[in-house]
Amino acid sequence: YIRNETFAMALRLAAEDQLPDSKFAIYLKCLPRKFCIPTVWPVSSFTQLIGSETLKAACNLKRAAATLYCQWLETNYIKQIGINQHKEDVFHLSYDHFIWALCNVVTRQNAIPVDGSKTKIALIPGWDLCNHHRDAPASLYRSDNCLELQATKDIEKG
Repeated sequence: YIRNETFAMALRLAAEDQLPDSKFAIYLKCLPRKFCIPTVWPVSSFTQLIGSETLKAACNLKRAAATLYCQWLETNYIKQIGINQHKEDVFHLSYDHFIWALCNVVTRQNAIPVDGSKTKIALIPGWDLCNHHRDAPASLYRSDNCLELQATKDIEKG
């Protein structure tokens, strides 16, 4: 399952990544280009999960990503320019680039409190620096409409 705002942020990230003069260029260059999450696994890898409770969640994530891309492609590309036409002003997005953007958003999004109990998701470049190793991840906690970053394990100096 992928929320609409996660999908929208992935599209925005992919669009920014294609802009030669993006104000986020430095951040975009720091983002990983490879991931090890179900969205990018080859389908053949899913057979290793047979009998595991993880299989359903992994399949749902892979299917949701492919479905969202196909819906976007149909709605925002094929219908806009027609099958035999080409327009330079249409945002072109390959499946691989969409998956790259989606993986970055899914692994880096943070819930930002807005208007009391509501939240919106955001990418916070400085926070990525705090979440630099899988054995010492940083977590976001909401406390009185403020953001609080807590290490889940002690981090050695240096």
